[in-house]
Amino acid sequence: MKKTKFWMLSWAILLAAAVGFTACVDDDEDTEMPYLEVTPTALTFGEDGVALNGNTINITTNRAWNITLLAA
Repeated sequence: MKKTKFWMLSWAILLAAAVGFTACVDDDEDTEMPYLEVTPTALTFGEDGVALNGNTINITTNRAWNITLLAA
């Protein structure tokens, strides 16, 4: 009788642990495919270093990002 109670208790603990670990799911997981869009796709600069086709670059993405500008 004691052996049966021990095995039942062991299986109950194992089952509770398995359910407990599988229930811990990160619901904030982002499953969307990352993308990065930059326009214009090419820049042309004059001899003075000023962009000829505008001074605006548009960046669109669905991920966090940062930019570092290096001075020459």
